[in-house]
Amino acid sequence: KALLRSLLAMAWLGPYLRQAAAGTTFASRCAAGQRCSQDLAACATLGRTFASQGDGSSHDDEDLEPIHQVPWVRSVMTGNELIRNTRYNKGMAFTKEERARLHLQGLLPSAVLSQELQVERAMINIRSMESDLQRYTYLTSLQERNEKLFYRVLVDHIEELAPIIHVPTVGLACQKYGIMFRSLQRGLWISLADKGNIGRILRNWPETRVDLVVLTDGERVLGFGDLGVHGMGVCVSKIAMYTACGGLHPHRCLPICIDVGTNNKELLDSPFYVGYHHTRIRGEDYNELIEETIREIHGRFGHKTFIQFEDFSFENSARFLREYRAEAPVYDDDIQGTAVVSLASLISSMRITGKKPEEHKFLFVGGDGDETGLHIADLLVEFMTKETGMSVTQVRKQIWFMDEEGLVVRFRAEDLEDRKIPYAHEHDECSDLSQAIDLIKPTAIVGTPTCNDSKGLFTKPILNKVAEYNDRPIILALSTPYPECTADEAYSYTNGKGIYIGGGYRNCSSVLLPNGKPYKPSVSTSAYVFPGLALGQTYSGATKIHQDMLLASAKVLANLVSDEDIAQGAVLPPFGNIRGISCKIAKKVAAIAYDLGLATRLPRPVNLHREIKEHQFRPYYTKYCK
Repeated sequence: KALLRSLLAMAWLGPYLRQAAAGTTFASRCAAGQRCSQDLAACATLGRTFASQGDGSSHDDEDLEPIHQVPWVRSVMTGNELIRNTRYNKGMAFTKEERARLHLQGLLPSAVLSQELQVERAMINIRSMESDLQRYTYLTSLQERNEKLFYRVLVDHIEELAPIIHVPTVGLACQKYGIMFRSLQRGLWISLADKGNIGRILRNWPETRVDLVVLTDGERVLGFGDLGVHGMGVCVSKIAMYTACGGLHPHRCLPICIDVGTNNKELLDSPFYVGYHHTRIRGEDYNELIEETIREIHGRFGHKTFIQFEDFSFENSARFLREYRAEAPVYDDDIQGTAVVSLASLISSMRITGKKPEEHKFLFVGGDGDETGLHIADLLVEFMTKETGMSVTQVRKQIWFMDEEGLVVRFRAEDLEDRKIPYAHEHDECSDLSQAIDLIKPTAIVGTPTCNDSKGLFTKPILNKVAEYNDRPIILALSTPYPECTADEAYSYTNGKGIYIGGGYRNCSSVLLPNGKPYKPSVSTSAYVFPGLALGQTYSGATKIHQDMLLASAKVLANLVSDEDIAQGAVLPPFGNIRGISCKIAKKVAAIAYDLGLATRLPRPVNLHREIKEHQFRPYYTKYCK
């Protein structure tokens, strides 16, 4: 009986389905749908009558099996549905013709505003707000209403808005994530209970093509520590930066949060914490969950999917890089991104000092952030060996480390991590930074990002002492949100001789030198690098992130610094040019991928720069009516 009813239904529905597939107008589809519904009801009645006549019996409606239907729609988006769709909505920029043809008349005020005017209005609103958190909320709300306008506002005003949508404001938003949470589709959530089912969860994501994944477990969110799943806010903001700064398509980027609990007691006690109310899970269960997630990402989206590890503990980040970097394009922004930008800053700074690379000595100062410092040092060693012809051993003798236990020396070798041993030199123990500077006389001191309180680590006596030994001391204060010293302190305590690079957008405002000359120091943000690196990898389809790509990115960034930039105190190019900077970095990364045989997008384009530029996402409205 059920089979007979299905066949009759298909016979009645056939003409209407063929009509819809042929591309009928919206009105005719609605009329066809109404007739289809009427005929379907008649079909069901006929089927029941035919069945009852066939066996000489009758049945009540509730005894009949329901007809199986698939809820699908195939139509042009119009009217209120179009206005509510963030991907296609243009707000008051819909033209008169578009409003007439897409059933928008009466749903919008009569005025038509250009996208440029909409951007201007958005900036007026943003600048009128009292706090950065209000500005952040406004921008995220704009993203939910009108995606292209959101990205156009970011692209046109990236230098002003990067501290709002990214670091440091996103950290404040993550702290209030439970209260501010909106159940909108911004990413995927994977918990320990999902083990064995992650592939199915990835298939729930509506986009079938994903080029980039930002993965986090929220254990080390900026300077705020363990925020658990509330760290998802950083992943979403990082996607916005990939698109605004690098031109990656936002719908091909996927944020994923791994929920394994949190050790933050305040969050565990809060009824508004949106994650797993349990202390953080570690060990074998945690490792298996991460392994399955990465395996299923590759299975669903391909092995060339760019995976960024975001806000994991330094220990886990470094371990994941070691485990996966040889077989897949994986990247950690806090470790590798910071290393690339720091090397670019050092290259530019050495140009200002007038000294050759082999004449410099570098002292890295940090605690939990030693992993970042080691990556900077390794990249620096690779650069100097290629530039000077010196051996690796010779270059490493110019690089010193100081951690929580004091100067890293051979006497401590038994207690040191394996990666630190190459930088452990023959010397007496020393636990005082001032004394270490007297012994080493470094030309550059580097404060590496750390979870500990690094604020004020480079004190006035320390900076005075560095200036005594150098005409132009190099000072990298990379910790965020609170650096080892501010730009004003660095210039004041070195009598204007220091070359300062600070971590975080807000730590490098313009200052006046003791001689009254204005200086605008550089911001050491990884946003200089990760958009271009990912753009080059995703364009070429590179199967891994090679060390040569990181080194080349640093060189490209350093070479983009003009004499005018240096005269103003900067050792990095203006961040407002980030789209162009990213395109140049991407070109070099893609070229290396092709040269090393890592690229899968073939054949190799004749003009890489032009092809990559055309490949970038552009947040401009398209016309819906010719």
